[in-house]
Amino acid sequence: MTFEVLMMVLLSAAIHPFWNLLVKRENCPERTYFLLSLGSLCLALLHALIMGYDLSVPPEAYGPIALSVVGQLIYGFALVATYQKGDISIYYPIIRASPLFVIAASFLVFGKVYDWWVILGILIVLAGGAMLAIQPGKAVGLDGKTLLLAVLAMCGTGIYSMADGAATQVIESPVLFFYVQISFAMIYGTVMRLQGKFHFSAMFLPMEFPSIRRSLMASSLVYASYLLILLAYAQGGDIALVTTVRQISIPLSVLMGGMMLKEKGMLPRFLASGVLSAGIAIALVH
Repeated sequence: MTFEVLMMVLLSAAIHPFWNLLVKRENCPERTYFLLSLGSLCLALLHALIMGYDLSVPPEAYGPIALSVVGQLIYGFALVATYQKGDISIYYPIIRASPLFVIAASFLVFGKVYDWWVILGILIVLAGGAMLAIQPGKAVGLDGKTLLLAVLAMCGTGIYSMADGAATQVIESPVLFFYVQISFAMIYGTVMRLQGKFHFSAMFLPMEFPSIRRSLMASSLVYASYLLILLAYAQGGDIALVTTVRQISIPLSVLMGGMMLKEKGMLPRFLASGVLSAGIAIALVH
């Protein structure tokens, strides 16, 4: 991994927890997530037009784009549901553990075999997850259904990460982002409308100015964070290494959960997230 790619990934990791925090703080996270998707795809289109990129999609990009949309949908639905039920400092580390998915998918799909360092790293990750389940005064801090949602969100992240890594080799990053996000927004918005979560005709009217401002801010953060990762892939960044370096966002999310959302039991969670991150790093960077 070159120094330039490393800096892109580190900056993306630093940005990522902030928009998750903005979604968590909203009364209607489904609507917020939909709006930030719309806002970020508009930024991507504007970026592509300013740079004069070709907006056509080569046939070899159809499959990766479709797979990326599937991953984004799994991630989006599961993420919103997770934050409705659980603390960000507990479940964000699990959601961001996508390198485990990359390892498993690489083995199952491509037959890639890993050495004992990888096994050791996975065991450490499991230990970190067990530590996250322990809170002061409670035997178990994780809710089963919410944990499942967080794991689904993690799998969604792994799916779109692998798809994006392939797509960036044949299409410009802002163009890829635009097509993935507009497809996602159309499907996500339709499902939410059918479920009665919100009405398009009244999408913006009930929103107070601070909520609109947070949605716009989150859109910018989403696009900046995602674009940096796509650019890292486009410049040859290895998917496993990129997703590993991004785990620096985990301890940051735990700190944010305690400082901004006043979540309790932060020291054990911070230590557990550090163990989890260390396990992922050992598994992939040995």
